[in-house]
Amino acid sequence: MFDCLFKSVSDVLDITLAKSKSAKRRDERVGFVAFLHTSGRSLNPHPHLHVLLAERTVDKLGKLKKIHYFHFKRLKTAFMYRFLELANKEIKALNNKTLYNKFNKERSIALKKYKDGFYVHGPANKKSNHYIKSSKSTADYISRYASHPPIAESNILSLNEITNEITWTYTPHEDPDNPVVITEHVFKFIAKLIRHIPDNKTHVLRYYGFYADRTNRIKKLSKLFNYKNFKYQKSQLKWRIMIKRTYKFDPVLCNYGSLLKVNFNYSYFGKYDWRDFDA
Repeated sequence: MFDCLFKSVSDVLDITLAKSKSAKRRDERVGFVAFLHTSGRSLNPHPHLHVLLAERTVDKLGKLKKIHYFHFKRLKTAFMYRFLELANKEIKALNNKTLYNKFNKERSIALKKYKDGFYVHGPANKKSNHYIKSSKSTADYISRYASHPPIAESNILSLNEITNEITWTYTPHEDPDNPVVITEHVFKFIAKLIRHIPDNKTHVLRYYGFYADRTNRIKKLSKLFNYKNFKYQKSQLKWRIMIKRTYKFDPVLCNYGSLLKVNFNYSYFGKYDWRDFDA
């Protein structure tokens, strides 16, 4: 179903950014990056995409052209119909009549309820904090959303090791002035977290248009990094190296020069058996 979500966004952007005959001859393509997040602020299941769209098209000769506007209302309605169409095909292929009938009932309710289309947040760029002004801010945006956890560590307020309860908070979209504080068993909290861990081989970050690997036209443009520099930067994205660079100490090197080994029996969870608790 996540594939349906990605494909519906890709198809709808192609529809919304209608091309002229001359643009089609030049094979102009827009470029965008899509990030999948599966959780809402309350750690509830809430699959949604964040999309970073370039304000440029690139033709087959590598020529750039600015784009400043696309029909936002059309985007919302087209996204709703396209996603429901793809989801319908996906569920129908499962040959589960009960599930298929239930989905069609929910689809009919959604079409009546959301006459203007599904929710799409797209503020005016230069009038909002979402306007990206430089290559560095673009890279920061991508890295922040690509590694965004379901909950920030700052939202975890306390852990009571006697009662095994954790207290955490979140700010609801519908009432941002009144944060919600929740206290619950630590295993119940962990159960909410781990359901948002992607399955193996699930691509939560995808590139489209001239950003896609299969296109060569972007190679004609200037690059932020050459291959050797990029390879080195990638090699530095290891937790031990990043902790050493940030906090100026080696997390696995003890004061006597020996490397430490992980032993979960000495951790907080080592003294408990998760099967003894009802999460």
